[in-house]
Amino acid sequence: TATSQPQIETTLCGLAKFFKEVIDVIDVRIDVMIDMNVYVVAYALPWATMQMDEIKGSCTLL
Repeated sequence: TATSQPQIETTLCGLAKFFKEVIDVIDVRIDVMIDMNVYVVAYALPWATMQMDEIKGSCTLL
């Protein structure tokens, strides 16, 4: 639908700001960055892929 795209963009912007705040607060070390990478691969990537599938699905309906 027309409303899903802005909502997804808002969510991604919120996540980006959240991660930036976390990184700014944390004393960034190698093990912290590894933990972040593990999180991104294990959770964020499948979620983003699912969102992209939904976007593609709605686009093919147009």
